[in-house]
Amino acid sequence: MSARDRRASLLRAALLFGLTLPFLVPLLRPGWIQSHEGYSYPIRLVEVIRCWDDGFWSARWFPDLNHGQGYPFLCFYAPAVFFLSGVFHAAGAPLDLALKLTVAIGTIAGTAGAYRLARIGVGPSGAVVAAALYTYAPYHVREVFIRGDLAEYLAMGFLPWSLWSVARLTRRCGARDASLVAATAALPILSHNILGMLTGGTLVLATALTVMRSDRRVATAVAAAAGGAGALLLTAFFWAPALQERAFVQIDVLTSGHYVVQQHFVSARDLLGRGEFPGVGQGLPMTFEIGWVGLLTLLAVPWAWRSSDGGRRLVISLGAVLVGVGVVMATVLGDPVYRAVGLLQFVQFPWRFLSVVALGIALLGGVGIGAVGERFGRAVRLGGAATVTAASVLFVAGILGPKVSLPLPPWSVDPAEYRRRPETTTRGEYLPIWVTDTRTRPRFTDGVFVVGEANVLSVDRRVGRWKLTVESARAATVVLEDLYYPGWQASAGGAAVGVAPREGTGNLELSVESGRHEIEVRLTLTPWRRACGGVSLAMVVVGIIAVVSSGVRARRREAGAPSPTG
Repeated sequence: MSARDRRASLLRAALLFGLTLPFLVPLLRPGWIQSHEGYSYPIRLVEVIRCWDDGFWSARWFPDLNHGQGYPFLCFYAPAVFFLSGVFHAAGAPLDLALKLTVAIGTIAGTAGAYRLARIGVGPSGAVVAAALYTYAPYHVREVFIRGDLAEYLAMGFLPWSLWSVARLTRRCGARDASLVAATAALPILSHNILGMLTGGTLVLATALTVMRSDRRVATAVAAAAGGAGALLLTAFFWAPALQERAFVQIDVLTSGHYVVQQHFVSARDLLGRGEFPGVGQGLPMTFEIGWVGLLTLLAVPWAWRSSDGGRRLVISLGAVLVGVGVVMATVLGDPVYRAVGLLQFVQFPWRFLSVVALGIALLGGVGIGAVGERFGRAVRLGGAATVTAASVLFVAGILGPKVSLPLPPWSVDPAEYRRRPETTTRGEYLPIWVTDTRTRPRFTDGVFVVGEANVLSVDRRVGRWKLTVESARAATVVLEDLYYPGWQASAGGAAVGVAPREGTGNLELSVESGRHEIEVRLTLTPWRRACGGVSLAMVVVGIIAVVSSGVRARRREAGAPSPTG
């Protein structure tokens, strides 16, 4: 890369970072964001840190939730937002700032990703418009400052990169390119369960459009398929055990009552309206407007479609498909699809598809405004891009600006405090199925309850493991405060001891014979979890080998090529 190209790249990077500042400045103000999620994210981050401090690196069992009986949260919930925040916290950031820095990553990633994706079909000024429309899409801003779903927002930041890695296969479709598809598609899956599923669907659509536009259709299709399979294998350690273990928790509550999809379709009036904007207090409306700025930019799309450029038409086609599918699935028009595909019931809120609509609008608007600018010259191109960018920010300024951030209350960062509460998730959907009585709990002492004549001489409790010394004159039952879940194993003096759920409460229960016993209880990996983890690790190795070997072959080809002068 020449010095001129490096300067241009640095200038574009600075411009894109500057574009994110109206979002990042209010985000990074001291205090915690007022939102529908309340303090759930800080509490969950505290639990991850607790796990790490005890050497329980997977952090899939949160020890202090559900009155301190434990909760298999990260057995089912995507871990990326908590692990990234945990790294920031380990580096010295306070809890609230650590979470906000992770949101900042999502913002910067989304801005840069929308720019890169749009650049396949339009020049820099139009791509900047696409980046602005995506960053300041009303749904995205409300997702952070109103709803507070940080995990879903992080996945939105990675979505454009997933589609970009597929769209570029029209030009390059080697092993490195397939590996890039795998890596970028894996990120949304590990960020948010439902957005990961939606990303998979959008990648299928993007692949179909890309193959249609490619001169090497077979090679492009093979690379895309290899990348998609690679993404699934990379993330198998997370999603495959979650699918298998869903039978062990009360997850069906997520598709009943308030969470039935059909209760939450949005109307055309919702999509085309102005939306509600909060004041400085806790009045926090979640509305679902697409945004007038993005809608008006669609008027410029016909200018772009006149071009015969294949990249431009691919981006326009992709944007149109994203808008069309997203609108259908967000409204009652998508009801037959939800009824036909049972897994889609876990979407719960069809308006989640507005993230897909937002990206489609951004691509169409960016390409359209860019094409108009190309038609009428540099001044119009730069002026139009600046106008749309400023309007995008101003439209959502009422959400970015006046809301007040509050200090985290002490109870929300102190496990000794919030373990007194029934803190789980919205409906306790990850409670093990053996918990059928949530009102009755044994009276634990140091986390242990004994049925029979036995004395507990010592207790050492850590995340996912116990060490007990029990002395009993005759057979007795020892009940531990942690809930039963597949993977708990116990041993006494090296011999296995059976572990079972206590009837009703679901606590760990084991029987001991008379005498003195040194008992150890651990939450271990099930064979299926171990196998899935092995598959993901093997896929990482395969990806590294593919990238390295592809790079070596490319260098050899360059070294063996004849010089231009002969």
